[in-house]
Amino acid sequence: MSNEKTSGFDKAPGPDNFDFDAYIKGKSTFPTFAHTVYLDQESGVALGELIESYEAAVKTIGGLRLKQERAMETGALSIADDTLSELAELIDAEERRIESIDLQMTEMTEKIKDTALTLNFQAGTPQKYGKVIRQAEKEYIKANGKVHDDDMEHVTARTRHVLVAQLAAYCMSVTTPDGVTHPGAPSKQSLGDLVDSLIASETLRLLTALHRGLDASAEWASRIDAGFPGGSADVGSEPVGGSGAEDSAILGDPAA
Repeated sequence: MSNEKTSGFDKAPGPDNFDFDAYIKGKSTFPTFAHTVYLDQESGVALGELIESYEAAVKTIGGLRLKQERAMETGALSIADDTLSELAELIDAEERRIESIDLQMTEMTEKIKDTALTLNFQAGTPQKYGKVIRQAEKEYIKANGKVHDDDMEHVTARTRHVLVAQLAAYCMSVTTPDGVTHPGAPSKQSLGDLVDSLIASETLRLLTALHRGLDASAEWASRIDAGFPGGSADVGSEPVGGSGAEDSAILGDPAA
């Protein structure tokens, strides 16, 4: 088949030979996105504590340097010299502490990266999105009965069930830390095991990334329509185009 045919035309395009369906099929694409989960979450929490210690040490040094400046402004040189000497020792100690923390952070980061798993997704139509959610909710209700909003245990279990269904529907491949991409989506059972291996904050991070990626419309089309593909979609103080907000209501609601 020639390139012209795959583009919707059998020959040079014209009003009498335009193939609408072939044009759509030949031109339409869906965006892809990825999200990385880190399975060594114990080290992740430890890394977070190291980062807090690092930031605290930097803040301490800033306060000590400010005291140095104030000490140098005093008129009593002997007192200032003693104070400056003490402050210099404290600053040296904090700088050594920062060096030690920095080394630990680097080692911990590499350790965590070795447990990374990148899920590669491809977005789809609103119809697919709605179908996946409706089917997952029907399956859950059939197995567990209707869920009341005040029953947090069931609400959490239903959310998990829907999340696993979405992962299975949109995941195209996975990439391991060695850079190898393994085509095909893992089974629902495997994806359920993945979700069950994550702490609450990492599950929420995965859920948020998935919904953000599926709501891929953003404002790029409005920017192109407005003639500012690299700039603002606003003309004056009024936003141009409203399709982004409408799409977001369909695709971006985490409660859906």
